[in-house]
Amino acid sequence: MASGILFIPQAIHMLEDGEGFDLSIFKPAFGFSYLEGFRDFFLEPDVLTWNEYIPPVYIGSFVLFLTVLFLVAKGPSAFRKKLAAAYFFGFILIFAFRPLNYIFTAFRIPTSHTYRYAFIYGLFMIAIAGMCASEIRYIRQKYLIFAALIIAGTGMIFDMIRPYGNQNRLYFSCFAALITGICLIIIKKSPRRSAALFSVCLLLFCTTYEFSSKMQMIFSDHTENVQWYRSYTATMKEELADLMDSDQSLYRVDKNFSRTPMRGANESLALGYSSVSNYTSTNNVKEAVFLRKMGYTNDTTLVPYTANLVMDSLLGVKYIYSREPITGCEQIRQDILDGIRLYRNPYALPLGYAVNNLETAADYGTNVFENQALLCKHLSGQGDGLYTNAEIQSQDTDGNSWTSWELKVPADGAFYCYFSNEANNTNIEVNGQYFKTNPWYENPILYLGEYKSGDTVTIRLLNDEGNYKDDYGLCAATLNTQVLRNVTDLLRSRSCTIQKMEKGEVLAEYDAADEETLLLTVPDENGWDLYINGKKSTKYQAENTFIAVPVSKGHNTIQLRYHAPGLRAGIFSSVLALGLFSFLSLSRNKKKH
Repeated sequence: MASGILFIPQAIHMLEDGEGFDLSIFKPAFGFSYLEGFRDFFLEPDVLTWNEYIPPVYIGSFVLFLTVLFLVAKGPSAFRKKLAAAYFFGFILIFAFRPLNYIFTAFRIPTSHTYRYAFIYGLFMIAIAGMCASEIRYIRQKYLIFAALIIAGTGMIFDMIRPYGNQNRLYFSCFAALITGICLIIIKKSPRRSAALFSVCLLLFCTTYEFSSKMQMIFSDHTENVQWYRSYTATMKEELADLMDSDQSLYRVDKNFSRTPMRGANESLALGYSSVSNYTSTNNVKEAVFLRKMGYTNDTTLVPYTANLVMDSLLGVKYIYSREPITGCEQIRQDILDGIRLYRNPYALPLGYAVNNLETAADYGTNVFENQALLCKHLSGQGDGLYTNAEIQSQDTDGNSWTSWELKVPADGAFYCYFSNEANNTNIEVNGQYFKTNPWYENPILYLGEYKSGDTVTIRLLNDEGNYKDDYGLCAATLNTQVLRNVTDLLRSRSCTIQKMEKGEVLAEYDAADEETLLLTVPDENGWDLYINGKKSTKYQAENTFIAVPVSKGHNTIQLRYHAPGLRAGIFSSVLALGLFSFLSLSRNKKKH
């Protein structure tokens, strides 16, 4: 209850704007066999909560030993032992049985990190181990040996059924359990303090080795040193501060690189700027679906940034940091850090402008070029001829590891391609040269270069084993920048003046020639209240994503205020919990005295 101030608003947000509810979660299904859930009690090279088949329950041999000892020994309370056993064995059933597993995701199907709540299991095992430690002086020696043999034997059986990736570490875990039992016997029985001290040091050594080995497994791909991160962050902070000082209007900034491999990720949160790219487990899924239909991503939790000239312009991405040239944009700074340059998008719109009536969302398909043209048409009434589709002249494949296409360029200009059926975990070649790699999370529109009408372009995909597809849904087209300029010029002429956009408040002014609809490229969520000329009004959602504001003829002052749904209930929950805790603590102290 004490966490309500944080938990309740977030839970409400996830229920309203997170992954959709699906009745299939109640279909009885096991994600893995019951015994598989216990494999990670031994050193196993699993990375955090990523593995869908082995919950991350590793807690070290010392805690595991005391937990098993508590369950098998005579002495501890029978009632406590039954509760501990129910938790120890029952929680593995929750991990394995999907309908129970989904309780922890508010009955939504998680897209990744299925067992992120597994830390609860480890914490409870520590509590069981603590109860065992408090009673260990009363536990007979044979039960310590029995517990050690159970753990070591179980590890060996697991390895026989399905061998571990690193057997040396498994055997060390089994050996550490035996050592733990022997050391505890020595500590209990030996009259010599030096023997007890040696046993304690041996336990500390085993524990240190185990956890350092686990840490190396988890962080093996973290290769940059701390000083590099500090230098990178300091440089980018200074650079962004200079940019915001030189241009104090409201706009978005993005970049196609980051401190992590995920191309932008959440650096806007860390460094204090607005961006399209984001990575969060509690994002607005409707917004992510829209960005996917427009060619930014194929995932609903991760939106990496790749330059997308049409959408960047409509969403107000005015500045882009990149090591590669950005088509259609002007370079204004260079050599910022390791070859990074700053580009300005001349087509970028302000974050608010009047549009056609958008009460009905456009019917988007799988071709992102057609989707972008349809969006432009919906917003401005223009957009015909934005892209000219290319012709696929031939296709070839070995039916396993590669597929290639030969395309005829339809017009002069910037040539793009997109894989509407995704092309994750693939290497992409263009005209026989390596072009880029699409990791698991990335499938954006790709700018292939400037070409002339009638040119031939060959695209070849080389995919990892098991990722081959019969149909990648290749789309390719040439952008007509004059049509884009016509659209952006028209919408810019209808732009509003945004005076403030921060800390849950948007303040804008607009002089309307008639009754119009003002589009703010701010994601719409429950919690936004709209006031026009000081009076509460009603907004609606445009394109299932953005805030649309109907305005009247004349001068309009628009104010949007955000309050997190559930915040008051969360505050009440936290205050009540802390009050009850204080009352119980005082009552206990009075009884003691």
